[in-house]
Amino acid sequence: MKLAGDALWGEANEQNMGHFYDQLLKTREQVHENAPFFEERHYDSLCSVLKEFDAYGLGKKELVKLYAAIKGQRKMPKWKDEIKARVERRIQQNQKIKIVYEDLLGEILVSFRDKLSGRQKAKPR
Repeated sequence: MKLAGDALWGEANEQNMGHFYDQLLKTREQVHENAPFFEERHYDSLCSVLKEFDAYGLGKKELVKLYAAIKGQRKMPKWKDEIKARVERRIQQNQKIKIVYEDLLGEILVSFRDKLSGRQKAKPR
């Protein structure tokens, strides 16, 4: 999911969006199937972030449409102020979602490592 999100962050295009949504579906399935292995707070946070990723993808779709509306010109100074504001707002919202997901993945990784090393006992769900 992170790789698909990074690719979409790097370039919002139809191919990356398709891959992102495919991976989002697979990730939801994996999180659901592996729910017993997650701490409850991590599971809840993951589900919440995956819902946010719907907005992230929709935001990228909006950016693609905006770029198309100005015929691919991505140099913001030439855009109308209204379009610039929408693009900047959408980019900021998408970045927040991406950061929350990456931070959560890091936290889950530390938790798994601690459990596997015996430093932390697994909490039953």
